[in-house]
Amino acid sequence: MDRYKVTVCYDGTNYAGWQKQDNARSIQEEIEYALAKINEEAVEIVASGRTDARVHALAQVFHFDAKKALSDEQWVRACNSCFLRIFAFLR
Repeated sequence: MDRYKVTVCYDGTNYAGWQKQDNARSIQEEIEYALAKINEEAVEIVASGRTDARVHALAQVFHFDAKKALSDEQWVRACNSCFLRIFAFLR
């Protein structure tokens, strides 16, 4: 299993913040859902910090572990294709 460090930017306007919540959409939930689709199994991400509701980020850092063997560039392309313009995976 490989560990990936990711820097992401996003528009948080329509989200209740970074952390998963039972009653609202979160950035973490959206990213974990997309990574699970790509990885073909559940993925849990660990962030370096959190944002509040409707807050944007220019360089939020998190990491995740994945069994699927993709290059860094393949992960970036796959993630960006899932999110269109909401998120941009930078590295």
